[in-house]
Amino acid sequence: MGHLKSYLKKAKHIQEIISRHYEPGRQDRNLRAVHRRYIEPLFGICYKSSLRAWHTDTSTLNNDPKEERDEKD
Repeated sequence: MGHLKSYLKKAKHIQEIISRHYEPGRQDRNLRAVHRRYIEPLFGICYKSSLRAWHTDTSTLNNDPKEERDEKD
């Protein structure tokens, strides 16, 4: 399933936030706490949507041929 480029950018940003703040085993830094403190105020999305974005494959965002042409010009 293909995603829009804007959604992939948002998902990548959410993945970076989670990787920066999430620590397994800590109650104050579990996924729900990271969502409540950092993701919900920034994006205004629910917990389930943030988990869906966390598990989205954003590798296609880096392989966009249009961006590579823009960078060469």
